[in-house]
Amino acid sequence: MRAPGYPAFLAGIAALFGRSLRAITVVQAFVDVATCVLIAGIASLLAPDASRRRVAMAALWLAALCPFTSDYTAAVLTETLAIFLAALALSLVLWLGIAEAYVQSAHALGIQRYPRLAGQRGDQHQHVQLV
Repeated sequence: MRAPGYPAFLAGIAALFGRSLRAITVVQAFVDVATCVLIAGIASLLAPDASRRRVAMAALWLAALCPFTSDYTAAVLTETLAIFLAALALSLVLWLGIAEAYVQSAHALGIQRYPRLAGQRGDQHQHVQLV
């Protein structure tokens, strides 16, 4: 079963570049690179201030060197677009602070997993084990 957006994505590529497997592969490669950048941004948002750059670079390289996503990019499959859209949605949730209310609610319950999202300094970690 295919996601409804993927055929529209393919139709857009065909309208711009013609019906070509090479065009689909090249566009999906650019989408995959954008996904890697989004993943680095997500890691940077969740990391403590002192190690944000290092964590972002590690996430960027891990995402870029993942053998599964490179296989998906080289084939006409929905996974490349789906992973990009999921990373985009998560980065928007974190960047816009939508998750902050949920994190603050968790903090009220004594659960502090991502202090950066709750506006605390990244070096003040207080973890509570969830059972």
